Amino acid sequence: MKPGKTNKEDRENFINFWVEFMKSVSDREWSKQQVEFINSQLEMTRNFYKSLEKTDEGKKTLRRLIEMKNR
Repeated sequence: MKPGKTNKEDRENFINFWVEFMKSVSDREWSKQQVEFINSQLEMTRNFYKSLEKTDEGKKTLRRLIEMKNR
């Protein structure tokens, strides 16, 4: 995708890129890519929480997050 000289050109270039992508990629392939992306996001989140559990400061942060969630 080529960059535009203005925000408007950037948006138009992205729209054109997305249209071509949708025309050229099957639903099955698109779904596969989405599953891989979502799974990688979940894995990164799990790893982040695991790394927080390894330090006292991280444990304090986790407790604060849990308290905020439960409010």
